[in-house]
Amino acid sequence: MRQGYSRSSAEQHVCFIAHLDRWMQAEGVGLDALSGSVLERYLAQRRAAGYAEYRSMKALEPLLEHLAPLGVLPIPPQGAPGPVEDLLGRYRG
Repeated sequence: MRQGYSRSSAEQHVCFIAHLDRWMQAEGVGLDALSGSVLERYLAQRRAAGYAEYRSMKALEPLLEHLAPLGVLPIPPQGAPGPVEDLLGRYRG
């Protein structure tokens, strides 16, 4: 909430992170193996399960930005833009 999130938005994000944590445990994935391809696999499974929110790498940015300075991730907080981000960038330009 100190970062400007409303209480409800912060609660939703915490639930999203808890879902990711449960998925990681079920898949046997530790933080040291949390690569871009693993995150994309998680998001693909989330989309396939019918989730309407928190379905893209953008949804993971706050978590990755928090974990990156701790040095626990094998990936940088922002990877190369995907096709949606590329399209949005071109639209904005």
